[in-house]
Amino acid sequence: MRQNRPIPYWIRTRTDNTIRYNAKRRHWRRVMDAEVYRAATVGSWEGLNSVPWGDQLTPTGNTVLHVYVGSTLKRRNMNIEFIKNVLDQEAQWGTRSPLWHENDNGDIPLHLAARFGRLEAVEEFLRRAKLVNDDERRRMLMKTNKRKDTALHEAARGGYSRIVKLLVEADPSCPYEANDAKETPLYLAAERGCAGCVTAILNTWAPSALAYDHKGPCGRTALHVFVQWKQSDMVSKILDKDESLIRVRDDEGSTPLHRAAAENKPELLKDLLHYDKTAESAAYIRDNQGRTPLHIATLNFSWESILALIGRRPDCIEIVDNKGQNVVHYAAKYWACIKKLEFLLKLQNVSKLMNEKDLDGNTPLHLVAASMPHITCHCIYQVIRFIDSQEPYANLFNNQNLTAGDIVASYDFSERLYVAQPRRSMRLARQKLPMCGRIAKKSKSEDARTTAKHELEKRVTLLTAAAPNQLVVAALVATVSFTAGFTIPGGFNQNPGPDIGTAVFSEKNAFKAFLICDALAFTLSSLAVLQYFHAASAVLPTTIERQLRFAKLYCVYSIGAMMVAFVSGVYAVIPHSPRLQAALLIISAFFFAFYAGSLLAAPLQSFMVHYRSCPGPRIPYAVRAAKRRGIRLIHV
Repeated sequence: MRQNRPIPYWIRTRTDNTIRYNAKRRHWRRVMDAEVYRAATVGSWEGLNSVPWGDQLTPTGNTVLHVYVGSTLKRRNMNIEFIKNVLDQEAQWGTRSPLWHENDNGDIPLHLAARFGRLEAVEEFLRRAKLVNDDERRRMLMKTNKRKDTALHEAARGGYSRIVKLLVEADPSCPYEANDAKETPLYLAAERGCAGCVTAILNTWAPSALAYDHKGPCGRTALHVFVQWKQSDMVSKILDKDESLIRVRDDEGSTPLHRAAAENKPELLKDLLHYDKTAESAAYIRDNQGRTPLHIATLNFSWESILALIGRRPDCIEIVDNKGQNVVHYAAKYWACIKKLEFLLKLQNVSKLMNEKDLDGNTPLHLVAASMPHITCHCIYQVIRFIDSQEPYANLFNNQNLTAGDIVASYDFSERLYVAQPRRSMRLARQKLPMCGRIAKKSKSEDARTTAKHELEKRVTLLTAAAPNQLVVAALVATVSFTAGFTIPGGFNQNPGPDIGTAVFSEKNAFKAFLICDALAFTLSSLAVLQYFHAASAVLPTTIERQLRFAKLYCVYSIGAMMVAFVSGVYAVIPHSPRLQAALLIISAFFFAFYAGSLLAAPLQSFMVHYRSCPGPRIPYAVRAAKRRGIRLIHV
């Protein structure tokens, strides 16, 4: 059994509870008094003179020097005299040096001063260490805590550029290893995004002491971080030191060139390519999924990056990923825009990739056909025409013995085409779809017919459910507009003469607008009622759908005409008062804003869906960009 550690005499004679045994360090510790702690926090030398404080520690092993430099109290200037007075009290400290005292985390005062940005304290600590000798200062610079962090690690993590510069200039040849988290000071400065810290490290450190290619968390180097933060100036500085960093891969297999392509930053990618001068270019390096930077740029449709990569390394277009897919496969699979794909094929030597197959035997045409269910109806005809135009490649079979035309013919686009352009679309679809593949001449499957029928019945059910309420609205609008036509604003002229019985405000433009809009509201609402009447007696679902859609349209327009009639009628009878007229127009403007929004909601939604499905620069811009880089375009 382990024997208890003997208690010193000076501890046995004390009657307070300020003495504790530190089981972790296996020694007795005198707990710091509250007065001493408060004085150390604010840097009050007078508060320390009253009691002996040299052997007092906080529960975490901090001395008064740790407490002062690590205090989070905001102050403009560091009380350097307090630090000097504490260091000069050799009688208080005894044989142990306060500069080298470690707390429970292994931090010496220099660690805390660098962590909290205490520049004056760092200067004083280094000066005191140099008074001994240069080796003492070097040993202090390389001193690590339990996380293997040096003072430079702490300063770089906090982004204190002046402290970083001071530490690296103290000994430029001092090597700094990675901490337990695999972070070097350069990596921490890059992760922090502190350009001043990075500049100080790169400009001061000796190349032999700087591990440029050291991999940090996730296997990333400082260059990966610079690219992620889009700091082109820092990228140039570190590549001036070591150009081989551009070919270092992280845990995902990505090089900085992959990251630049993923961030969609063409200018940054061009800067990287400027330093990529070896035969084993980073443009040929594949990540863990087999993708090159060109694959990543194509995936994100970064057109400038695509042109830069092809212009610098034209043969990188032939590299395939782990699925056997090249850059044209990616464009066909992810772009969902035939116009952009057609322009990509005009680049030199790209069109020859159209007959390349992936591991599933699919050519880019197969992937174009497979993406049709996910594109808008406006692009369906472009896809069909594109497949028809690629005659040499349209007859290639995949591993399932299907051509691109077979895949297109297996889809039923009739419902989607009918919504966009009812009659013209269906007629064009009947002309184009059967010409696409070997199985296209077969009749539609029974499942496709059943699905189309169910979709039509669902729409008719929804319209029929809303028809009674819409009929009530149309009837109310017709009633109100009919009544307003005979109870006109201002009344009739009762004075004997040729104008007796006519409207009083017949000469006002506002009254004329009232009559026209009121008649329009009555006509449209009456047509809506008539359409609902015909829809109730119709038999075919398509006829019912058409009648109900027109009735709803007439009803919506009649409401707008009724509101215009109301505003113009009130405007005609109110006295000549600019304030009243302005108030009337402003109040009515709210209705017309919501009314216009409801009318434009559906067309705008359709336009935005089509626009978003075709992102990226337009073709003329892409042509100019290709010509600027000397990339020859060919016609395919």
